[in-house]
Amino acid sequence: MKIILFIAVLAFIFLSFSTAIEATQPLFSLYDPGTQFPVNYENFGTFSGIGTSAYSYTITNNTGLSAAVGEGIYPNTSSVYQDPEYQRYLAEGRLNGSHWDFVNSPDPQADFYKWATAPEPEGVRMFFMAQALVNAGLIDHAIKAYYCIIVSFPYTPSWDPGGFYWYVGPAAVNMVNYLCREYPEVGLRLANARVIIQNGEDLDLLNDIVTTTPGNYMPYTLQDRIAGIVDLSQLSIAQTRGTGKVQLIKYSNGHWQLKVDSRSFIIRGITYSPTKVGWTSNEMNLWQVVDDDNNGKIDTAYDSWIDTNGNNIKDLNELSVGDFQLLKEMGCNAIRLYHSAGADNKTYVPGDYNKPLLREMHDKYGVKVIMGDFFGAYCVGSGATWAGGTDYTNLQQRENMKSVVRAMVLDHKDEPYVLFWLLGNENNLEVTNTNAKTYPREWAEFLNEVADMIHQLDPNHPVAVGNFMLRHLEYYAQYAPALDMVGSNSYPGRYGFGISLYSEVKEKFDRPVFFTEYGADAYHYNVGVNEREQAEYHEGCWKDVVYNSAGNPGTGVVIGGVIFEWLDEWWKAPGDSNFNHQTQPQFWMGTAPDGWSHEEWYGICGQGNGNNSPFLREVRQAYYSYKKMWAPPVTRDPANGNIILSWGTFPGLTYDVYYSNDSVNWALAQSGLPASGISQASWTDDGTYTGVHPNNLRIRYYRVFINGTVPPRKILEVNSGGSGSGRVLIQGRTNHSDTITFEMRNPGTTTVIKTYTITTAADGTYSLTDMPRGTYDLTAKGANTLRAKAANILVDTAKNTAIATLSLRGGDANNDNSVGTGDMVILRGAWLSSQGQPRWDARADFNADRSIGTSDMLIMQSNWLRSGVQ
Repeated sequence: MKIILFIAVLAFIFLSFSTAIEATQPLFSLYDPGTQFPVNYENFGTFSGIGTSAYSYTITNNTGLSAAVGEGIYPNTSSVYQDPEYQRYLAEGRLNGSHWDFVNSPDPQADFYKWATAPEPEGVRMFFMAQALVNAGLIDHAIKAYYCIIVSFPYTPSWDPGGFYWYVGPAAVNMVNYLCREYPEVGLRLANARVIIQNGEDLDLLNDIVTTTPGNYMPYTLQDRIAGIVDLSQLSIAQTRGTGKVQLIKYSNGHWQLKVDSRSFIIRGITYSPTKVGWTSNEMNLWQVVDDDNNGKIDTAYDSWIDTNGNNIKDLNELSVGDFQLLKEMGCNAIRLYHSAGADNKTYVPGDYNKPLLREMHDKYGVKVIMGDFFGAYCVGSGATWAGGTDYTNLQQRENMKSVVRAMVLDHKDEPYVLFWLLGNENNLEVTNTNAKTYPREWAEFLNEVADMIHQLDPNHPVAVGNFMLRHLEYYAQYAPALDMVGSNSYPGRYGFGISLYSEVKEKFDRPVFFTEYGADAYHYNVGVNEREQAEYHEGCWKDVVYNSAGNPGTGVVIGGVIFEWLDEWWKAPGDSNFNHQTQPQFWMGTAPDGWSHEEWYGICGQGNGNNSPFLREVRQAYYSYKKMWAPPVTRDPANGNIILSWGTFPGLTYDVYYSNDSVNWALAQSGLPASGISQASWTDDGTYTGVHPNNLRIRYYRVFINGTVPPRKILEVNSGGSGSGRVLIQGRTNHSDTITFEMRNPGTTTVIKTYTITTAADGTYSLTDMPRGTYDLTAKGANTLRAKAANILVDTAKNTAIATLSLRGGDANNDNSVGTGDMVILRGAWLSSQGQPRWDARADFNADRSIGTSDMLIMQSNWLRSGVQ
């Protein structure tokens, strides 16, 4: 198996992470910086075969090119030896040791000298030398080194200690694009550069085909950056995939966007499998039902707590907060779940899911579920033996998998928490024990068959494939057109996934891509826990996602990503106890902070010493990074009432923020006519704006414009929906969880402005989001309760409104909002029955104790001939 770097800066780019030093000013000066930036290679040689596998560059003026590029960059391999600083480092013994010990060391200058003189192939030598230059803040020289690789050595492979190899060419393309994007002072962008690797999925170098287009540099000014930010509302729609509540929209500029209920939705997801210490992968869904502390609440969802002082003890001030609340505060809007397939490995098990819990996670905490089916990976669903493996040419196994998927879809398709369906998880990797790699056409055709079936069963939710990287895209394009999007498990390094990946998606299979897994472990071999490295990795990846999402300057093909993962899992190290948190690495992974994968340390939360699992949370720096990056567009600081806006900004730009309560006046203001209710404030490019909320305005709209552009260029508009929370208490019950219909009404009337259907928590609490601004009455009604009302609720801007507790009287068995003879008939028909018995009727179970008797009769009697709020 070959790990090709054309999807990101992969394999040895632990260099892009580790102890790298980021500098705004160069850490040292070059003895010979060269005479040109950028270098015009046409002046010193000839290109041939551009865009083909016969590509080459032939130097005709070696002396001139050496002078232009400067020290360390081919063909200038000599001037570094004349560098007085190199000579001093050498004399002081600071360059002793293997060059592999000089990757991301604390001294980038030493790294540069060591790699400038390293006995490696030129492409490999310059790649690691360029990384030392990046770490030293010598960006121009780093760009020249990376571009030299593209021009002269795009086909050079580098072998890593894991026995895999990767090509430096695609990685160099990614890095030049990244550096031009992140350093506006460069003033350039690299256009049309590509290094494409074909047949790169084995260990045979001889069958690889490397196609190279070196591209050309173009000016990249502030205005060019501004022009790359697009107001999607002004574009026509070229394609819509899906007819239901979740759709994929392709705009006329080729950008893709996921929409839920007609609103844009970027996937801010996380792999959520909070396995208790001692559990294995077989218990991946057990968290949905476990209540070890016997308090009537699911442990991980509601009872987890943050160990703020790291003493592995729950102190008095460390209150239970629950993972669901932590996910909400982080800004997470989706989790990824998979199900098992029974003892025979071919039967859907509905008991894997706690539907009421998932509904509450969605209704109260705003988190949806990406519903995954392994689709034969690890033999789950196919019924195959491990010895035989899943065979996509076997008709019986195909029918087994199709049957399991059908059952899953029918079981969940009408649930509010479903975001979309995900088929497989790295099935195109041999380690998952399938033959998808051997039979890619059959694999793709079967995907298409099942995706078609899902569309017929459920038009409301799209279908994705869970891929390893981007293998088989060409097969999906030809044989699986029913797929709506591609999921990619990718671990690229802290500089993000790279232009090469996005370009490949656009060229081979015109679908949006999202990252089904990405992340880094928090353990550094021989160093210990290093949260900062993990956080930097995540920050770089997410920044890349935003840049390449719809409406932004990148490719516009990305619709989000799923972090791997929420919580450390202690079962993953083979041959080790599930009660031990293994610190030895499991396998080589060049993109990891230390070049190794520590499988039991990928969580953005840890479990401490394990004694308080599954409750204790060591919340790592990456969590707080996401809490900032994933913050809702508009929040209000409860301490001072200030408005806070967040948006993923780009280097070199500053912004203006406008707010208004009147869309008509806003339009007038933009046309140059007088208008009222408009305010303006400066917003810097650090990603947030904080301003004093004008209390005399009931703000409805927030708009962000790029500063100083004419005409005004809008990049963000938020119709700032408010939020509210309260509690519903149902007469006669100790558990107040129920499905409640809430109506926002104009005060004193029955005119409904908005309706919510919410499953309340066991204590009766609930939350409402996207509430329109103003003063309203709020009513609540359960299926067998009378309607109650909270009058004159003021919904304020970006501020959570506390709603008075509503008491719901019982006895309304026929749900007509009154208690009378019709309800008595239902109660009498189910008298003295229990759940599961023939006469059982849940409508008469007013106290929700699963039996119907005297207690229910007393509730009805207390409300006899009473009606609820109309």
